[in-house]
Amino acid sequence: MQNVFFTGERRTGKSTFIHAFLKGLDLDYVGIFSLRLMRDEKISGYGLRFGNEPEVCIFAELSDTPDFDRFRIDLRVFEKAAEFIYNNLKNPPDLFVVDELGVIEQRCTAYCDAIKELLSSPLKTCLVVQQRALPFWQALCPNCAIEILYWQEANRQLVSERLKALLCGSQ
Repeated sequence: MQNVFFTGERRTGKSTFIHAFLKGLDLDYVGIFSLRLMRDEKISGYGLRFGNEPEVCIFAELSDTPDFDRFRIDLRVFEKAAEFIYNNLKNPPDLFVVDELGVIEQRCTAYCDAIKELLSSPLKTCLVVQQRALPFWQALCPNCAIEILYWQEANRQLVSERLKALLCGSQ
């Protein structure tokens, strides 16, 4: 299995787990990482970090004139993310990680196309997917082999072991 969707309820520690998990792997990995932007201890927006780059590209900011929930969205950031995916498919790492895929990203055709290309490639992938967005991302590439791991309090050890087996090759 080369593609893993890692999903679960909101605020259950999926991203926190994935970041800690990746640090313990002996794999060359690269990815796109979503970050919460905080102001006065409240979420003020969201951004993406590409690989180990220090720069954070902001794609959602609180706005008085929102176009999604409470946020003004800049889809150009997802176009940049699509370019990042395509560049890494040319010289692939052992593993490509996307943390995370939700509903906002679905608005950017270029990004959806790049994710589909990523899932269709021989590259191992681990994508953290918001549970509410899972049906869309599953349907994006119906012929791609994808294993879905559901993160819950009761199965964390089992899911952790299965994820390691999938990504490190001992299935």
